[in-house]
Amino acid sequence: MFSELKVKVDKQFDVLSKSELFKTSIDKDVLFQAYLESFPEENRQYYNCNCCKHFLNNYGDVVAIVNNEIQTLWDFEIDEPFSEIPKILSELVRNSYIDNFFLSKEEKLGTDHNYKLLEDGTSKKWEHFFYNLPKGKMFNSKDSIESRQGELRSIKQVFKRSLDEITQESLETVLDLIEQNVLYRGQEFKLLIETFRKQKLIYDTLDNKKKELFAWENTKQGSKIRNSSIGTLLLDLSNGEDLEKSVKSFEAMVAPANYKRTTSLVSKGMILKAEEKIKELELEKSLYRRHAKSTDIPVNEVLFVNRNTDDKVSIFEELIDCVVNPKSFTKLQEVSINKFLSELLPYSTGLEVLFENKHSSNLMSLLAPVNEDSPSLFYWNNNISWDYIGNLTDSMKERVKAAGGNTDGALRFSIQWNESGDNNIDFDAHAIEPDEHEIMFTNKGRKSKLTGMLDVDIINPGKNIAVENIIWDREPLGKTILFVHNYSSSMSKEGFSAEIEYDGQIYTFNYDKRLKGNEKVIVAEIIIDKSGLNFIKSLDSQSAIISKSVWGIQTNKWQKVSLLTKSPNFWNNKDSGNEHIFFILENARNPDEPRGLYNEYLRYDLQQHRKVFEVLGNKLKANISDEQLSGLGFSITQRNDVIVKVTKEDKQTIYRIKF
Repeated sequence: MFSELKVKVDKQFDVLSKSELFKTSIDKDVLFQAYLESFPEENRQYYNCNCCKHFLNNYGDVVAIVNNEIQTLWDFEIDEPFSEIPKILSELVRNSYIDNFFLSKEEKLGTDHNYKLLEDGTSKKWEHFFYNLPKGKMFNSKDSIESRQGELRSIKQVFKRSLDEITQESLETVLDLIEQNVLYRGQEFKLLIETFRKQKLIYDTLDNKKKELFAWENTKQGSKIRNSSIGTLLLDLSNGEDLEKSVKSFEAMVAPANYKRTTSLVSKGMILKAEEKIKELELEKSLYRRHAKSTDIPVNEVLFVNRNTDDKVSIFEELIDCVVNPKSFTKLQEVSINKFLSELLPYSTGLEVLFENKHSSNLMSLLAPVNEDSPSLFYWNNNISWDYIGNLTDSMKERVKAAGGNTDGALRFSIQWNESGDNNIDFDAHAIEPDEHEIMFTNKGRKSKLTGMLDVDIINPGKNIAVENIIWDREPLGKTILFVHNYSSSMSKEGFSAEIEYDGQIYTFNYDKRLKGNEKVIVAEIIIDKSGLNFIKSLDSQSAIISKSVWGIQTNKWQKVSLLTKSPNFWNNKDSGNEHIFFILENARNPDEPRGLYNEYLRYDLQQHRKVFEVLGNKLKANISDEQLSGLGFSITQRNDVIVKVTKEDKQTIYRIKF
């Protein structure tokens, strides 16, 4: 009779062995005690066998998991007198929880049979629970079973934490970034993420008990994603961290120190949300931009317009038109921009500006919507915007930020060159700190003891405007020398411009001379103490006379102003953000496709979609046009100056306007 029960257990063990085997938390001796109690009291001693007890204590709770359901060793039916045994033992095992993997270095589990010598000299064969473990299920490693079980338990815990803590949204976001090819080494992680995502999709549909079973069942095939670099990125995103910040942390782990991502980070989900918002606000038509025309500017926002149609320069006058030396204007009357606008401009019949080399970075264009009646995308109440040369809103500081530099420190020293695209040369920004430590390209990215660091270093600008940047977290108390080094062996074709920013004040310097190979030019020697920043000496910003053609107009020559206006964010007597003054020049023509959308311009209900608009701004540029309003723009908050020639009643007066 017992042999039938033994065969049933053996066959069920075969079934379980087709899957991964586990042990449960059931207390030792519980199964054997329940086994005995299933028999009538008078028969229990007959089945009270140490061999069977050993088998039940060590293997009676072995289970498998199939499709998130527990299968026990006792999932079978049998006739009396053993019919209650599988029911009782199966329920006991099923109601306990899995706490380990089942591993065995022994092939033979239990004792198959033995013999007992009887009083009459004969022997009796006794059958016991026994199972011959398949060789493929044996643990043949030199490691101990306990250490391997501990390792597997740890893997399971990490796997389940991954399933619990990493969100589907974060997985989809990272896969979107990989598809866009904007995540460094992203393709290497694609299969890992896709595999985990499939597991996560199933896991999220289960109740808590089955989630636990799923984690045990899939531990060996489960993704080790949580402890990888990509897992750190997924967890950051799952915890609500900013996308840009999270990816930057990821790239710091896997990318080389000089790696710079060139594409903005935008996921498919972010795009869909932005699209939904644009449709909700009926702003689709507002996205498309073109060059503005004079008719796009309200009459009351035009501060000056040249209405003289008979003052064209003759061909003979053009032949004798000469380069103007800005340095020759040493005793000009200086006026603030506010005084110029309120007291001098209203009575002027003609206006010209001296377009100096240093103003090349001030070139700008006004932009309007293709659909003139479309609502505004901007935080001001009209749909006109502007774009400075190089697709930047505010000159050198913005270029530094676009190049990955920090502009928010206690002290900033930035340089800029190659505005014409014809000065492809290696200029380097240097700083000698009060402790005589020199900040330069050889220690780029490393903070000095005084917290100074070169964070932007451009070697080969090509046709692009180039910048370099040195930033200090804290004020370097004492004397600091700031200079530019022409690292190239050849002479440059142009000079450079520089900025020093301290305590919210920007000081602008221009050097128009060509630099010899290996030449060094001191921009400024400064001292910072309790009184603030003091200049010991600084560069003469009017140091040379070179004329070059930019946007179809010559530098260091007088250029006629056809129209003058404030930036659109200050129209209608509104005070919104940073104010600019635009001198629209008669012959200035932007040869590039200007950008009509900047995050700095966006109305407040679009700010949450800034990343998407960053990408849209790069794509939705205005077409090149002969009809445009381009010229020079000056920010009221940035130190600068421009020389103007004002005509009033046939009398011309020259002023230096200070910003």
